[in-house]
Order: sequence, then structure tokens, then C-alpha cells
Amino acid sequence: MSMRHRPSPTPEAILAEFFDAAAAGDRLALCELLDHSRVSASTVRWVPLRISADIVQFWPDWCPQAECNALHIAAAHGHADCVDLLLRHGANKGAKTRHGATALMFAAFHGHVSVVDCLLNSPGEYEINAACTAPSDTDRLGPTALMLAAGSTEGSAASAACVESLLRAGANPHMMCAGSLTALHFAAALRYAQSCACLVRAGCWVKQVDAAGRTPFNYAACSTRGNDDVSDVLQSLCWLPSVRLLWLGHLNEPGAGLGALSRDALRLLCRTIILRHTPPAVSYTHLRAHETDSY
Repeated sequence: MSMRHRPSPTPEAILAEFFDAAAAGDRLALCELLDHSRVSASTVRWVPLRISADIVQFWPDWCPQAECNALHIAAAHGHADCVDLLLRHGANKGAKTRHGATALMFAAFHGHVSVVDCLLNSPGEYEINAACTAPSDTDRLGPTALMLAAGSTEGSAASAACVESLLRAGANPHMMCAGSLTALHFAAALRYAQSCACLVRAGCWVKQVDAAGRTPFNYAACSTRGNDDVSDVLQSLCWLPSVRLLWLGHLNEPGAGLGALSRDALRLLCRTIILRHTPPAVSYTHLRAHETDSY
């Protein structure tokens, strides 16, 4: 009686197994497929994939992404060990989907700081300030990795960790996407106080208005999202680098320069700077609370 041999899997079945392993974080399965040269680490999935769908709340043009690869999928699911494996097997960390999304964007949006750090610290050049594009208009820029980190779905702490990593790596906090939105608008809309503080320290302008004339303050004051208290967010937005430098200068040089000013005079100066950077809608109560806590 002749033995029946199990038919070899089709190329399509091998690719499906490869992408499923990346999504599940199955490092052993990825190793086997890569080590036996059954698939390349840079292989793309041409069929659009519904991935990171919640990005649509910040970028209405977001849609299922064609030309995703295993690195995009592993990064979106937070599998740092699989991301490292794919990079070691030659995956391009700067590879983009058809509409400009990168592995770093997926990891940042989902608050996977270990994946963010893995990508940023791996060898090779990387376009850290790359932005998504709209399907119908490639000149219409979407969010960058920093913006998506500021609007992470995983909460304030995860957002702040990713924001800090990206800023240390050289992400530009002044970039704007369509609608004149900055990363600070994203963080303020979700009331992420830690992320707001990081971005303000990095130089984000708190009076930057979007296409509708709204500032990060307006977003924070009106938002009902996030777990951070709105007053904490507003105080984070008020704590400008220039004010901090003035106050530290006063403390470090008593009797000379800024140190020659009285405490009340310096408070008046700091308050003037804050008011110049904040819209009239912010109440004086929030500024007084900020002064009491900070000084």
C-alpha cells in the first residue's frame, strides 16, 4: 500500500502563517519560516489590512492599510522580540504602507514603548518625522509618530513614555498635520498631562491654533476624555520653559541679575509670560492654582 504524502503548503498559505505569527507574537514560528528561507522579512501583504483602526479619530482619512509587512503587524501588537527578530533578518524599519504608515507609528499609537525603543535604537537610517498621507491626496499630510504617541490609546503613562523616547531621538514637536494640528493638540484632547508637559518642555507652542482656531487649551478645557484632571493638564500647558528658566535663575543667583528681583516681582513677570502664551478662555483660577503649586 503506497504512503500518501502531505502536500506542500502553497505560497499563499506560507504568507498567511507568517503574518499570523507576527500578529500573535509567535517568535518560534517566525524563526522557522525565516531560517528556512520560506519567506522574506520584507514581504508585504498586498491585501488591505484593518489595523490600528482607532487612528481614524485623529485622522479621518485613515483606512485599511495595503502593503503592510510583518514588522508593521508585530509593532502594532507590541511584540518587541518579534520586531527585533525581523530587523535582524533584514526587515526595513522605515518601510511604509501604501499610505505612508510606518512600524514606529503603529507602535507609538498603541503605547508600546519597548517596540518604539527597539526601532529607534536599531541600526540604519530612519525618517522619524515621516507622516501618513491621505488616500485621495498624497500632499495632504496626516499624523507623525510623535502625534500618534501623544494620542495613544493606551493611556497617559504609555503615551508619555513613547513621547519622551521620540523626543530624545529627535522627533520634531513643531510639525503640523492637516488641520494645523500639533502633537500638543493630540495630547490635550485626551487630557494627558504628562505628555503635555513633555511637549511643552520640548518647545511646543501652547497658542498654536488649528484650522478651526482652537488651541491645545481649548481642547483640554472642553475634553471629557482621559483620566487626568483637566486642571493638571492646564497647569502642564502653562508651565512654559521660559518661566521655568526665569524661576531657576532667580533661585540660583540671589542678589544678582534675576535674583535681584523680589519674589512678587518675579511672579508678576512669570504670570505675564504665561498670559502671553495662553488664550483668554483660560480662567485666572487655573493660573493661580498653577502658581501656588509650582512656586
